[in-house]
Amino acid sequence: MRAFVKAARFGSDEANRQAVFELWSKAGLPVESFEADFKDERLAHRLSPVVDDFIIARYKDQAERAKAYGLIKKDVDIYSWFETKYLKQALLDLKLENYWSTFNAKGQKVTEGEVEHTKAASN
Repeated sequence: MRAFVKAARFGSDEANRQAVFELWSKAGLPVESFEADFKDERLAHRLSPVVDDFIIARYKDQAERAKAYGLIKKDVDIYSWFETKYLKQALLDLKLENYWSTFNAKGQKVTEGEVEHTKAASN
């Protein structure tokens, strides 16, 4: 988990934007695709490892839709899918527990992460 959090930290740093896109391009998509996709968005917004109420609400919504569409038959206990103790420990160990912003179930910012105060990449 620590390696995952370290990678998220590296990828969330706007100073590494070009390096991140170049790494991703090794999977076969051109760098320009990533530049366009992330044009008006900070990397930290999509690369946060944090499991907050917003993430859980999105999964819950998708499970409810899947049931409504008949793709699954039973209700799904989304909360049982997430075991965050290892993530929380990695964030503490790496002193990154306040690095990323957190959001409530409606997508409203609850805490502003330290990454929000870093210089945005120039587009």
